Amino acid sequence: MDSPHAESMSWLAERVLADPGNWSGVVYDAHLYHLFGDNHAPWAQHQDYCKVCFRDPHILRPAAATAIVPTVVGEYSLATGFVGWHDGGFLQTSLHNYMSLWSTASSVVGFFLWNFLILIDPARPRRYLEWS
Repeated sequence: MDSPHAESMSWLAERVLADPGNWSGVVYDAHLYHLFGDNHAPWAQHQDYCKVCFRDPHILRPAAATAIVPTVVGEYSLATGFVGWHDGGFLQTSLHNYMSLWSTASSVVGFFLWNFLILIDPARPRRYLEWS
């Protein structure tokens, strides 16, 4: 997962520098998920918390490096692939970790939670339940 993508972030930064009048209202829309891409096996709770602390700042580095293009985390969810997501305050802690990182990241100007209900497959009623 590489959102924001370094090449597209550089491209957008060049445009902003070349013509700030026309590009001043443009933001980079990054989608950061913990369910896709880098967790090929179920994560333990502490491993998933570490993704916010160690992986996500690395992913946001291209946005911070330009310091010109405001970034919006335009879509994220609390779905992580952690099998114990419904136990022990995991979702609340995850949300706190996300919001803490993004509210202190120099380039992030906002973030939006995926808040749409996923229709559950009657044959697999627990699949994607954490998304809804």
